[in-house]
Amino acid sequence: DKKPDSLQSNERYLAARSQWDAGASHPTLTAYVDTAALHSAGIAAGLFKEKSDNFFGEVIFGGLLANLQHTPFAAAKLELTSQSLGLNITTPHQRQWESPREYYFGSPELAAAPSLLEVPNRLFALSAHRDLSQMWLRAGDLLTDRGNDELAKADTQLTTFFAGRDFGEDILGALTSDVQIVGSAQDFSSLKPVPAIKLPAFAFQFTMKNPAETQPDLRRVFQSFIGFLNITGATNGQPQFDLGMESQGSAQFVTASYVPDRSLREDIAAPINFNFSPTLAFSGERVILASTAALARELVAANTASAAGSDPKAVSANTTANVDVKTLKSILSANESQLIANNMLEKGHSREEAAGEIGVLLELLSYFKDANLNLEVGNDQLQLRVGLGVDLEEGK
Repeated sequence: DKKPDSLQSNERYLAARSQWDAGASHPTLTAYVDTAALHSAGIAAGLFKEKSDNFFGEVIFGGLLANLQHTPFAAAKLELTSQSLGLNITTPHQRQWESPREYYFGSPELAAAPSLLEVPNRLFALSAHRDLSQMWLRAGDLLTDRGNDELAKADTQLTTFFAGRDFGEDILGALTSDVQIVGSAQDFSSLKPVPAIKLPAFAFQFTMKNPAETQPDLRRVFQSFIGFLNITGATNGQPQFDLGMESQGSAQFVTASYVPDRSLREDIAAPINFNFSPTLAFSGERVILASTAALARELVAANTASAAGSDPKAVSANTTANVDVKTLKSILSANESQLIANNMLEKGHSREEAAGEIGVLLELLSYFKDANLNLEVGNDQLQLRVGLGVDLEEGK
């Protein structure tokens, strides 16, 4: 006879726990949560809501919301070693639970995220499988009324920028479901002027389905957007962008760099604007939108090396991400004086008190190496793994 779902769930949890405990050689904590009971009792209602409040929250968490609507339980395992702290959360998963969020999961053979992008001084990287076009077109079923109102305004503006072409169907629909984001610490040693606040660079990379058709549209929109920023910036006394075109092998770049006034050309405490040189790059089927030309060039070079024969690490996760805490610490250290000044203004501390508080933060970060996340989705199971690398020797 078929056992009740609740009994089946308990047996599956006990089997998983037995397997976990048998292999544990370090402090481990396991837990079981009856999510069906929580849902019925109205506890933690925010976790079980059917719709998201905003587009970006839906992109990141939409699939988890779909699963939590149906899963009868969640099993968790927390492990602590001398080198890491890890949390593993597992729930049942069925393909029929995914509607209307199929954009998040994809078919089994297409649901894997691409490899994390590798660049020098990488701060963070995120790769995911997301059919953004389908999500945009199904927003009415995914977002709350407020979220849909905000999206409608954005859609109107984007349609104007894209010369009347539908953003969801024509623009996002021209891209595959590979979504890659990366950030890195900037090297200001050869740049002038140098901004007083030194921000990391970041970039988005997508794959075009038909580069010959998509490239001209994206190039025109990027140039129009830079022109729009110049017009609005001029009314506020902001520096102006200078547009440029360049090539690197078969790759093409459309660059925009701020033109400093003569008084700022050698400045080492320039406005925050000089962290940016927005660049749109095309390399084969890849399109890159980067906050700096330097990062765009690095990504094109990395793509070229991969195409030439390197073997990027395979990824089977739906979503994977990594943050390098050492790089984060170096960025904060480069901005230490600004952090101290902000601390004094916001909290009313003396310089010594503010310097001590920032120093504690930097010291705390020295005990960690990196943080990572992996979300794997199968036909019968969803597994979320979060890890934090510990570096006790470095922190001493």
